[in-house]
Amino acid sequence: MNIKENWIITLVGKNPLPSYYSILNYIRNNTKVLIIYTDEGEGETISSKAVSENIIKSIKNKNESIEFIAKSCHKSNFEKIRSLCQELFEDIVLKSDYENLGNNRIRIVLDYTGGTKAMATTFYNFFHDINTNNYDKIDIGASYVSSNKKEIYLSSLNPVKMQATYKIEDIIRRFEIVKEDIIKLHGYRLEQEDKNQVVIVSESDKNNEYTFNKVDLEDGNLRFYVNKSIKKIKKLVDEYFKISDSIEKIGGTEALLTFNVQDYFINDEFASFQEAKNKFFRQLNNVYEKELKDKVQLVFGNKKI
Repeated sequence: MNIKENWIITLVGKNPLPSYYSILNYIRNNTKVLIIYTDEGEGETISSKAVSENIIKSIKNKNESIEFIAKSCHKSNFEKIRSLCQELFEDIVLKSDYENLGNNRIRIVLDYTGGTKAMATTFYNFFHDINTNNYDKIDIGASYVSSNKKEIYLSSLNPVKMQATYKIEDIIRRFEIVKEDIIKLHGYRLEQEDKNQVVIVSESDKNNEYTFNKVDLEDGNLRFYVNKSIKKIKKLVDEYFKISDSIEKIGGTEALLTFNVQDYFINDEFASFQEAKNKFFRQLNNVYEKELKDKVQLVFGNKKI
């Protein structure tokens, strides 16, 4: 099968990592990427347009030949979203010169991981419902990134059938992705790093500076290490609230955190470190709906709990 045109459509949310890894996974020669960001509403603190711009810049650093087309999409109006889907598909058919493909084919991969639920649902249904009898030279696949399993799943849409599973770690290895790449992907840069201190600054505001004890790339996400000297678990909960926003800005919604807890003695509050850890997460979960146990790690002294 000779692929003349290779298209990727990726829906961008607040976290750039799913689109970043998906694009790198599927890019081939002559790849064109339609990157779809949401119209912003009042009170939005993170612009998905800015996220898409960071993705484009980061991908270009890995492969300058990729052509990007950025489009704005309504976040919740199904008719407007479907209208954009129709516009994009017609544009792909036109630019690919479908009528003169001969024995060649067009490949479209829809990454619907990001964006809003309305966007993901509408895009998926639209491309699923395309009449392949009228467009029998177009192969359409749907792709989804699992942040929990660190994998990307590709399935055909008509009929729906699993085609392939890709591991994030393989993409990281193939493109030699390092923590600096992921930091830049979020609009920041690694300013300074030594044995016990990492300084990260915003690309757009040099006064916007954050300091951690260590930062690593782990399973495709950034892990931040913070040393804290505390006497009470409540103090550690307070410290989490202070730094969680900055960690999410630099590392995205799937960023990981390790607290190295120093000068804490269990007989002052609890009978065991495990009991202290359970108290910490109970207090966090009183505020957060999402489960944090997979993202936040406590180390008491040299003992990982």
